[in-house]
Amino acid sequence: TSASWATASCEPEAVPPPTIIEIYDEAAFLELKEPYNNGSAILGFNLYWARVIGPTEEYEEMLALIRNPEAVVARKEQELCWKQVKASVEEVRREKGYRLEGLEPGTTYKMRYEAFNGIGSSPCSPEIEVLTEAGLPDAPDQLRNAGGSPIPPAESRSSHASLEF
Repeated sequence: TSASWATASCEPEAVPPPTIIEIYDEAAFLELKEPYNNGSAILGFNLYWARVIGPTEEYEEMLALIRNPEAVVARKEQELCWKQVKASVEEVRREKGYRLEGLEPGTTYKMRYEAFNGIGSSPCSPEIEVLTEAGLPDAPDQLRNAGGSPIPPAESRSSHASLEF
């Protein structure tokens, strides 16, 4: 007589924190690791992110310190508004990570993720903080000199400017 037995499949094991591969002004490219699947193939990932602090809040904190240098500015603890995006395991494997788009330049975000299979989801990873690049301001439509007069584009200025003394 032979006995046979099988273990039941269950949700995936815990995932490590996401790894930052590259940071841009409006995006972050992250490595999301597949955990042990516990007998049911990993189908994808849920990536969560929340805005922590941006340039406006940083500016307000600086102003408060300028007005009262001895004051300790307490950062407001606000409820984080978590957003979610789902990524297939095939996409993450093919791209060797996930590019999260739609972020704001010069802004700090908290990020975490979980893996899921046909049974359920892993516990969420520990959170990481990501600061996007500041980016460059848009070029002005027209340059002006210190007196406020428009400066013509370089191609319309004479290469033989006359000097009067």
